[in-house]
Amino acid sequence: MTNVSRTLSNITRSSEERITQQKAQGLKYPYEVLDNFPSNLEILSLMTLEEVRKWKAVPFVKQGNKVKVGLVHPENINTITFLRQLANKNNLTLTLVVVSESSLSYMISLYEDLLEQEAEFAQQQKKKEKIEEEKDFAKHVQSFEDLKKFARNISTTELLDLIVASAVNLRASDIHIEPEDVGFLVRFRIDGVLQPAIHLEADKFKPLVSRIKMHANLKIDLGEKPQDGRFSMQVGNQAIDFRVSSLPSQYGESIVLRILRQDVQQLSLEELGFNEQDLVKINEAIKKPYGMVIITGPTGSGKTTTLYALLNKLNTPERKIITLEDPIEYRLEGVEQSQVDSTKSYSFADALRAALRQDPDIIMIGEIRDEETARIALNAALTGHLVLSTVHTNNAVMAMPRLVDMGIEAFFLSGSINLIVAQRLVRKIDKNSGYTGRTVICETLKPSADFERAVLQKTDFTTLLNIAREDGMVTMSEDGQKKVAAGITTAEEISRVTQQSDL
Repeated sequence: MTNVSRTLSNITRSSEERITQQKAQGLKYPYEVLDNFPSNLEILSLMTLEEVRKWKAVPFVKQGNKVKVGLVHPENINTITFLRQLANKNNLTLTLVVVSESSLSYMISLYEDLLEQEAEFAQQQKKKEKIEEEKDFAKHVQSFEDLKKFARNISTTELLDLIVASAVNLRASDIHIEPEDVGFLVRFRIDGVLQPAIHLEADKFKPLVSRIKMHANLKIDLGEKPQDGRFSMQVGNQAIDFRVSSLPSQYGESIVLRILRQDVQQLSLEELGFNEQDLVKINEAIKKPYGMVIITGPTGSGKTTTLYALLNKLNTPERKIITLEDPIEYRLEGVEQSQVDSTKSYSFADALRAALRQDPDIIMIGEIRDEETARIALNAALTGHLVLSTVHTNNAVMAMPRLVDMGIEAFFLSGSINLIVAQRLVRKIDKNSGYTGRTVICETLKPSADFERAVLQKTDFTTLLNIAREDGMVTMSEDGQKKVAAGITTAEEISRVTQQSDL
């Protein structure tokens, strides 16, 4: 616009405003120039844009329920009727102000701009929500193929979220991140079996490892020594704990994340798959006010889960329960849990001595590894405490001889052990996908006087097994075959996990 044009426009506008002001005075209405009011969409949208144009009226100031409305034709009875209806409908008190056509045009253009901005913002927000929805890995990743698809188009900072969500959704117990000469491999342990999940490019390895270390409070620049830590992460609507282990390897650090699911600790013995006969023995053993219950089996056989299921049964307000764990895997409300750390001179034996001074009714010892811990635990079991623990043996029969091998006198075991449970986890049959989930197969041994005598005499395994069978023990293989006959698992699974443990 030229200076001349601008001058003519200003003269025309001044003339229009002077005429409008005179009109307002004649009709006894206030007068305003709306260009001075930086109105917003909340105020303007008290009327639709179509209504503003139709009635040549626009709201421009709002304080509480008091609203100023500028209108070009206050003499129009239809406009006044509409504004009264608007006020009644929205419980408003309106002050009517006369404005020029130019003032109204300014407000209309402002209204249009604000609507356009809002539409653009809404569109951007929708795009953002769509992106966030697409990257809600906990909702969308349900298979290895989904994992591979999402991995193509995400940043390295999002890679950990993707891998973790995939592992949780696929019911993995562990995530293995393994560097190779070309790239690195991610594997999930699902139902006890490691399965390749995805192979990724080498340039994503260090950022992924650094992010894991940062979460777990590990030293990012220390790759030549093993490190251990843990962290929590929100996966969908679940808060999941992860235990982290790093190990130097040929091509870089090998990282393993153990997934600690809070729902696991709530499982009952029945849900774990113990049969009725074994449940009777277990319940009788833990009802006793003292004595020891031993769970045996290799790593990954579900011993800790069974211990937590026992604690869930025993955890009542009138009992003092202390657990000694390395590490603490799940948090149990109402239970005192102590983290053992041999590197800080706080061994299971040290922790057990301290725990006995806390006046406990029940003590859970994560694992009996040495003579000192075994001796203190057995003494506690004989002096009025119920002790739950684990020992590494292949079967129930060898648990007491294992304690003897640690240096415990056989006679010291007499009457101190309520029950020995040996267990494995086998995959359950799923007609569509082969296997889904796992169940327990076990053998429960309640040591009889004859069995204890045979241990005292250092009798061979076969004789001990025969005595246990005569006392009513069903072996893991036999329990497994019953589950095969019931269509729960397969003979191949039983063979895979038992590995002739009862022969």
